[in-house]
Amino acid sequence: MGDAAEQTWVDYQTYLTIERETDRKHEWLDGRIYAMAGGTIAHGQLSAQMIMELGRLAAACGCRVHTTDVKIRVRATGLAMPPTPR
Repeated sequence: MGDAAEQTWVDYQTYLTIERETDRKHEWLDGRIYAMAGGTIAHGQLSAQMIMELGRLAAACGCRVHTTDVKIRVRATGLAMPPTPR
């Protein structure tokens, strides 16, 4: 088995720039960028069902559910996830 390529630390603004310039999806976690895999039809169907159910439950307590079209950054965990590329 080969060794993983060494990554350098990337600040959040650079990550956002990279995301705008590529057609691939990546996650950003504590300054490191990770490529994300594509989904399957079964995964898409399951995601849609989960969004509908979570949306129903979330609305009851004043919360919201978002799809992958929304970039989310959770400062407490250091994770940022991109929207789906267009």
